[in-house]
Amino acid sequence: MKIGFSVCLMGNGEHMLGKYKSFNPEKHVLDDENIDNKILYYIAGVDWGVRNPSCILTIGVTKEKHAVIVEEYYKANRTSKEVTDTLAHLNKRYEYRQIFIDPSALDLITQCEQKHLPVEKGDNHVEPGIGKVKSMFSKNMIYIYRRCKNLISELQSYRYEKDKLNKNPEEKPVKMDDHSCDALRYALFTFRAWSNHSFFGAIKRTMWEI
Repeated sequence: MKIGFSVCLMGNGEHMLGKYKSFNPEKHVLDDENIDNKILYYIAGVDWGVRNPSCILTIGVTKEKHAVIVEEYYKANRTSKEVTDTLAHLNKRYEYRQIFIDPSALDLITQCEQKHLPVEKGDNHVEPGIGKVKSMFSKNMIYIYRRCKNLISELQSYRYEKDKLNKNPEEKPVKMDDHSCDALRYALFTFRAWSNHSFFGAIKRTMWEI
């Protein structure tokens, strides 16, 4: 049975349309350390917030180019220095090939560079990035360890706004409870193993079909 988040009824009575309908918890969520021995190396995606939670996703890459999210860091009220120190600590364990960070988090990027971490600005083209993640889920190229509870929850609640007449979904995600989804998008859409920016238009045209 395919499980997907389709419609959410908000407290104000407005309906929101789920974005990641191709995410299936029964298919894409794994018990911890299920396929660790197939991972060749690790990358990370980072979304930074001050009052909002900061999220670091550690993503293993397999020989088949599958993405396996093995660990999440998800905490609010963290300074850029605290997030940098956390990344440096995680890098000692995972030896990240690359770390993709919210491009607007310039102070965090600078501090990571000063610690010689392999950081890069994540590509923040939202619609094509969402399309890429949806496409990878539909092809069963993304797996998530069960301990990454915030990512699993946010993937099921990530949604588009309705227009003022409550008819058609606007092409703008609701900016709420999306921190882990953004971190995932920065990594998967930017990393060269999966990126193909020449297909922006094709991704955008097909994203509603997935």
